[in-house]
Amino acid sequence: MWTGSGLGRLMAEQFASLGCRLVLWDINSDGNEQTAAKLRQQNVKVHTYTCDVSNSDSVYNTAKKVIALSV
Repeated sequence: MWTGSGLGRLMAEQFASLGCRLVLWDINSDGNEQTAAKLRQQNVKVHTYTCDVSNSDSVYNTAKKVIALSV
């Protein structure tokens, strides 16, 4: 989900309130990090990635990073 602002940020906050560990993707790295910082203050585990979801190479490369994180 795009989490740098707006609806994506609200969804990240909602998932965090449910106790989820979050992996946030957005092309807007500053906004993404702002969302993550706010959630980390609430002791939420958050990982951020800058990703252009309109570019399939960017999506696949970011997905590889996320998979490596979970191994």
